[in-house]
Amino acid sequence: MTPAAARAFLALALCTTLNAHADDGPLNALARTQEICVRYPTPQARAECKQKEKATDAALAREQERRQADKAAAGSGTPKKNDLCFTRKSTGEVVCPN
Repeated sequence: MTPAAARAFLALALCTTLNAHADDGPLNALARTQEICVRYPTPQARAECKQKEKATDAALAREQERRQADKAAAGSGTPKKNDLCFTRKSTGEVVCPN
């Protein structure tokens, strides 16, 4: 491996590692929003922040429930065994997967 290729590989590996740790998911985002409300200087501002936070959390929960309901209504997402069958044009034979 040439030195330039080694440096490029090292840079790519470093960027990939940093990107993987950058987004810890929705739980970390939730923790950060809770910390934001603590930073407000007055109790009234903190209360308003908490109220907005609760409304956002409720909307998020409703959206997640709606998505789960849509996913359940659509089925498991895997096609039925008969849906994968096809007919060979040359022989007219119906072929299905095992």
